[in-house]
Amino acid sequence: MHGRMTCITIAILLPVGSLSAQTVDLDRPDRLRERIASEWRAKRGIEFQRMQQLDDGPHRLLQEDQDIELMYVEPSGFPVYYCVDNLDAARSISTDDVWPEGVAELNLSGAGIGFLGMWDSGAVLTGHQEFGGRITVIDGGMVSSHATNVAGVLVSAGVDEDARGMAFEADLQAWDWQDDFLEMLDAASEGMRVSNHSYGWTTGWRYSGGEEPWYWFGEPEVSETEDYRFGFYSSAAMDLDLITQYYPQYLMVRSAGNDRIDTGPEEGIEHFVQQDGDWILSTTVRQSDGGTSGYDCLGSKKTAKNILTVGAVVDLPDGYAGPQSVVMTDFSNWGPTDDGRIKPDIVANGTSLYTTDIDHAADYSSKSGTSMACPNAAGSIAMLGQHYQNLLGEVPLAATMKGLVIHTADEAGPHEGPDYMFGWGLMNTRAAAELISLQVYEDWHIIEGELPDQGRDEYALVIDAGDEVCITMCWTDVAGTPPVETVDPPDPILVHDLDLVLMSPTEVAHLPWILDPAFPSFTATRGDNTRDNVEQIRLSATETGLYGLSVIHKGVIDPQSYSLFISGATLTECLDPKPVAPEVAIVYTMVSVELSWPPVTETVEGCPIVVEYYEVWKSSDYLAPFSLLDVVTATEYLDWTGSGGTTGFYRVVAVGPDS
Repeated sequence: MHGRMTCITIAILLPVGSLSAQTVDLDRPDRLRERIASEWRAKRGIEFQRMQQLDDGPHRLLQEDQDIELMYVEPSGFPVYYCVDNLDAARSISTDDVWPEGVAELNLSGAGIGFLGMWDSGAVLTGHQEFGGRITVIDGGMVSSHATNVAGVLVSAGVDEDARGMAFEADLQAWDWQDDFLEMLDAASEGMRVSNHSYGWTTGWRYSGGEEPWYWFGEPEVSETEDYRFGFYSSAAMDLDLITQYYPQYLMVRSAGNDRIDTGPEEGIEHFVQQDGDWILSTTVRQSDGGTSGYDCLGSKKTAKNILTVGAVVDLPDGYAGPQSVVMTDFSNWGPTDDGRIKPDIVANGTSLYTTDIDHAADYSSKSGTSMACPNAAGSIAMLGQHYQNLLGEVPLAATMKGLVIHTADEAGPHEGPDYMFGWGLMNTRAAAELISLQVYEDWHIIEGELPDQGRDEYALVIDAGDEVCITMCWTDVAGTPPVETVDPPDPILVHDLDLVLMSPTEVAHLPWILDPAFPSFTATRGDNTRDNVEQIRLSATETGLYGLSVIHKGVIDPQSYSLFISGATLTECLDPKPVAPEVAIVYTMVSVELSWPPVTETVEGCPIVVEYYEVWKSSDYLAPFSLLDVVTATEYLDWTGSGGTTGFYRVVAVGPDS
């Protein structure tokens, strides 16, 4: 028992459009696999093969760039390229604290982890001295510097201590990015729990050298000035959410991308743009990626709801020392998504990570980019998953791992609460690991629940004035419906809209953080979050007593699992508190009766309570009905209604907000 009560009513509300997204491809995993495979075959047909053979100027520059690759051609004839999120840690996010020599004394190293994977631009140099036979290349083609960089941040042993990876004794399975969606489906079905993806679609501007070095990857038919895919929930994002629906214990960790630094050429300078399957020169003026403010430059794959999207901050060599110590890089992409959701989810170190490279078996280099921040987080999450299984004896939901990282993140950014730059904050591996450890002794800090349609889960929390309270809820949502391809469509992507409400002893409602995408730089406020599948309530408590925490939902839902995290409060079984009956002292005089009693501070169950007032009742016969004499807030009462020679019986009732 966790002090939870589920209430089910028969009232049914069907808001317009509430079921539309649920009709999107809810096939079984094998049928999803068949659909994706069929679509990819069609996109790699004659037009794809033609473009692969082109070797004139603009095509040759792209072919020679090892960090970008033509992946397929859309039915419209528009080519889609994958690119790595690199530019040419552990202490920053407190992962070193959980290592065997760390101050947290948790002795985590990744040893025995067999559920960690990565997809990248090519094969990892498995013969590097840092890997010791722990990396299995499933497919990969040519050895890739970028893939080897990423693998090093994930699992380097620390032969060179400065290059030690996050999960430095873990095993790692590695794929190249060809057929990544199909391979992720297969890997998840075989037990993959965490995977790293430091790449994405090439979006907006890209600099590739040459006489006309700039390429613009937007679609002029949709917009001549802005790549609509920034912030857009695409069919690819939908498929990522479908994969996580089918395999709810599988968490994909994706880099946010580095587009915010891409300004494009100066006005009037020629650049390449796609037209009818070819690259042509243009002088059309187009906006920088992220525009003048820097917001809205996340590639569409990064917008999936159920993945963890990681942004990059500057290295914190001395560790976290308050929000001011977390400095944003000049390249890491910012949200919001087009529907206003909070992305990136978290940030991690993405500058000057010393890691493995490919010139020889003892080669190293320093790399920057969200490509490096991503494995900084993913390797640490793999160790957290192992810690969870070792201590609690079960495999956590992906929503549990994602929510845990968000719940324990350190505050970052210019304002309190989440924002579209740093997301929910700087990842703190130590804090996440310690909450898992605490769960062994107090099993209500991490709760995996399920809410039925028209259901309501209630939790009773004891909170003292002055307590710093944080409550976070995360769930794997049903895949949304991609909107029409246009710039910044506001169509809601959230399907199952769960809500978190904390009610104080005096009926003050504490609501989650919310952001306004129309004013992306503004401070987070509190209200009804109708966009995100993560909700968080933070407060400095001003009241002592019993608080009621409710998990509810809007519209119609299928049974929805959720993960709940509670810090700064104590869960109790007091769902229907009854104040202790006060012991009344009576003093008689010739003309009055003086009643007094000690203040009531707890319920029959022993839970703290706030008393709003006391009711004083009187009867002439103990067995007869009592009548209400008065309502008082003091702990004494003087009754002048009696007369000599009469008998009176009194009853005092303490009344609290939940009585």
